[in-house]
This record gives sequence, C-alpha cells and structure tokens, in this order.
Amino acid sequence: MFNICYEEGVAFCEKLNRLLYTQLPEGYRFTVSTEAQWEYAARGGSKSNGYTYSGSNKISKVAWSKENSEQELRKVGLKSKNEPCEKVRFYNVAPCRAL
Repeated sequence: MFNICYEEGVAFCEKLNRLLYTQLPEGYRFTVSTEAQWEYAARGGSKSNGYTYSGSNKISKVAWSKENSEQELRKVGLKSKNEPCEKVRFYNVAPCRAL
C-alpha cells in the first residue's frame, strides 16, 4: 500500500479496530504513529545497537533511496531488517494534498 494520506491512515486504523476489537489484547488498538513513536521505533527503541540507521551504519543496506532505487518502487523485505523494537510497527504517512 502506498500513496495514502494521514486521514486515510486514521480511517483505516479505525476500521481495523472495529473489525478486530474482540481479537486485540485489552488496551491495544491500531493507530497512526506519532512522529516521536516513529523516531523511537526507527532508532530501534530500547534494544538499539546505536547504528546511524536502524540496523546498519550504511543506509544502502537498510533503505531504498534515489541513489540506489533507480527512483522506482521496490518490494518490501529486500533490504536488511531494522533493529527490533518492542511492540511497535510503523509506516511512513504523508499529509493529504488538496487535488
């Protein structure tokens, strides 16, 4: 999934919460991560090994960029894994733009 805006991400999380409320542990719910949560998870949380980038000191090992992607979408999972971060899953969400 790509090219969704913040509001669409929130709506998706709300729908997941309604559909799966009986299957989630008490107190758990799906949300769009805050900037602080995203930063914490991206740095490996409390289990960080202190890499410059989560999982490596070399960005090309853990991330696609314009320098190594030929500016095309790439499949998830082709790079090294990020450092483990307890109970946090995060995704990049951009703000909506008026069309």
